[in-house]
Amino acid sequence: MQLSNAAYADPFVKVVITGAKLKKVLKSDDGPLAEELLRTVLEIERRAKSNAPVDTGRLQNSISSGLEDNVEGLAGVVGTDVDYAPFVEFGTQRMPPRPFLTSAAYDVLGGP
Repeated sequence: MQLSNAAYADPFVKVVITGAKLKKVLKSDDGPLAEELLRTVLEIERRAKSNAPVDTGRLQNSISSGLEDNVEGLAGVVGTDVDYAPFVEFGTQRMPPRPFLTSAAYDVLGGP
């Protein structure tokens, strides 16, 4: 049996992931996508803690990160539950913004 040259016309080797397999990859919390996403959010967390203004250390110590499953798939989340964090991040009428979280995200992910 001989193969014709037509069998080698396409020089590409492809793996196509669709449907259920794609959903599994996007939602898997133990695959390579999850590992890279976790590395990214940990780096954003590290930089946000470094950027956070420190008075008592409460804001800085409250910053955490992790992975969660949402309707779009696996998501990386970095944030804080300190009630005054938005005022520090975005400022008020009496206080200029001191972005610690968005600047960390821009540094790691690229942005303005």
